[in-house]
This record gives sequence, structure tokens and C-alpha cells, in this order.
Amino acid sequence: MRKDSLLALVCAAFSLWAAPARAEATRLTNPTTLYLEMGGRALGYGAGFDRVMSDNLSVGLSFGMTPTQDLNDNNANKSALVIPAYLNYYLEDDASTMFFTAGASLVASDVKGLEAKYSGIQFPDSIVLPTIGWGYESRGDMGAFMFRISAYAIVAHRVMPWAGFNFGYAF
Repeated sequence: MRKDSLLALVCAAFSLWAAPARAEATRLTNPTTLYLEMGGRALGYGAGFDRVMSDNLSVGLSFGMTPTQDLNDNNANKSALVIPAYLNYYLEDDASTMFFTAGASLVASDVKGLEAKYSGIQFPDSIVLPTIGWGYESRGDMGAFMFRISAYAIVAHRVMPWAGFNFGYAF
């Protein structure tokens, strides 16, 4: 089984398992979130910020880095700075819910023709990588601890599947 298929199955299984949980909505009570990211829109690791704009909508910005390699899997001795901006649409008002997401990641490094080491996404001539996806967000009882898992389609030379995890604090 391909790595991408396995990742999609894990994301789907987690979201089905977690969907029945209901807790009081805390997104509006604690509308600002600071988080660390593994994978995700930054293609490697990073940190971000988002803010709830309404019951079902949040906007965010993050900064991340990913090591790069050439097309023969040799270390390129460069890292790509990736700056994603996005919006999340939540399907329910609960503290734990599924969401749809869309955004664009600005590649702020000269890494054309190289690929991100972890995702295998080849950086195109364009410095913007559009993303769409879905995910699951859970906030603790008091709304302070936040966890997200997301699956994405990232448009580069071709549409590539990818996933990410966020752990953070909402206040």
C-alpha cells in the first residue's frame, strides 16, 4: 500500500472515531490560537497563529521550514521558508469538529526545481502553492489545549496529497 493511501486511511479513521464526541464550543471563548506544526502547509515544521472570525470561520498565518533535496534524493543543503495563509470553515460549533480548509503557501526561498524532503513536493516556478483540505480539530474542556490533524491537496507541479498535525494553545 502506498504511503499516501495509508495516510489518508489514518486521517479518515481518526475523524470517524472522533466525530461523536461533543463538548461545549470554545472557539469564540478562546478565539486566538498559537500552535506548532509538523507536516502541514509548511511541508516540514513550523509555528502559526489563527483567529476565529465567526462561529464557523477562522483565518491564520504560519511560518515554517522544510529541508530540500534534488530530484535524485541528494541533500540540496538548503531549506525552504514557507509562509502559509489560510481559512478554516468548521462544520459544527462544538469544541471538537471537522473542518474544511483552503489557502496558499508562499515559498519565500529560491528552491525552484528542488523538492521538499519529507513530502516529495517539487517546488514549481511559481512561488505560491494553493492548498485545499479537510481536518479535525479538538480543544480541551477549558478550550486551552488545541490539536488538529489535516489532510491536504497541495498544487505544485501536480496535485500532491499531504497531511499535518498542529498542537497549540488557545486563549
